[in-house]
Amino acid sequence: EIAKAFTPGTHGSTFGGNFLATSAAKVVLKNVLSEGFLKDVEEKGEYLKEKLKKIGIDPRGKGLMIGSTLPEKINAGELAKRCLENGLIVGTAGGNTLRLVPPLIITKSQIDEGIEILSEVVKQMHID
Repeated sequence: EIAKAFTPGTHGSTFGGNFLATSAAKVVLKNVLSEGFLKDVEEKGEYLKEKLKKIGIDPRGKGLMIGSTLPEKINAGELAKRCLENGLIVGTAGGNTLRLVPPLIITKSQIDEGIEILSEVVKQMHID
């Protein structure tokens, strides 16, 4: 069905339009567009932002795409390294910006687990 939409020259990448990728994309779109999915993402984003505020991180962003400018004492790269050593993957954007982009299907329990790790790392970095 998807392959029929392509005519010669309408897609220009090596893997664009392959059956596995387009089949996966179709399932993802079906789920993302299902009733309540994006509302749930927004609610989990608000939950995560509230948890971040409680550990002294001032979040900004929409849904589950969250960034935060860290205090000068905390280097984002070092924070990311220490989080990874403790089992949590976080991103950075520049020297002092923390970037969190968890999967849209993350649970509140998983958010709590990540906040626990992040909180301990932040505490340790304030002590060092």
